[in-house]
Amino acid sequence: MKPYLYSGMTVALLALIISFVTNNWDIAFSITGIAGLGSLLFGGILSGAFISGDRNRANYHSEPKEFRENRHQFMLKLLTFGAPNIVVAIFTLFFVGMST
Repeated sequence: MKPYLYSGMTVALLALIISFVTNNWDIAFSITGIAGLGSLLFGGILSGAFISGDRNRANYHSEPKEFRENRHQFMLKLLTFGAPNIVVAIFTLFFVGMST
């Protein structure tokens, strides 16, 4: 999971560097917000968080264990990638946004 965390941190750091150089903090919020929310949304879809319990139970019994484990691992990788981006998006929204 570390490579995905480091990738997320790299995207967040690049967004902060670009925003600092251009002196436009909306860029950091946009890049990290899209990366964070996109990975969170897609991870939620893969986890089955947006479907009913009956459908989730039917999917659990109809798909092979190997596919379920692969889907779960990919979901964790997406959430690990998105976590640093969400933190930076919240930081830029509250701390940088309030100072302007």
